[in-house]
Amino acid sequence: MAKPANQLEDVHTQLKTIDSKINLLAGKLKTLEKNQEITGRTLLSLRDQVHEGGGGAKDEAGASASSGDLDELKTQVAEMAQKVEEMKYVLDSINPLNYATIDQVKELLDEKLKK
Repeated sequence: MAKPANQLEDVHTQLKTIDSKINLLAGKLKTLEKNQEITGRTLLSLRDQVHEGGGGAKDEAGASASSGDLDELKTQVAEMAQKVEEMKYVLDSINPLNYATIDQVKELLDEKLKK
C-alpha cells in the first residue's frame, strides 16, 4: 500500500499535468479565435473591395484572382471553424470544472489525516 505522502505527490503531479494541458488548450483556442477574427475582417475588407470595384469594367485576371482569394479565405475560415469546434469538443469532454484544485485536494487530505 502506498504511503499518503506518495499519493499526495501523485495527485499533485497529475493535477499539475491536467492544469498544464488545460492552459495549453485554452491558449490554442484563443489563438484560433484571434485568427478567425482576423480572417473575418479580411473577408469583410475583400468584400468591400469587390463591391467598390463592381461598377466599372474588370479584366478577367483580376476578377479570377479576387474570386480565388475569396475562395481561399473561405476555406481558411472553414478550417479554423472546424479547429475551434474540435477544441470546444475536447474542452467539453475534459470538463475542467469537474476537477479539484490543488488547494481543495490538500484540504481534503488534511481532513482525512486529522480523522
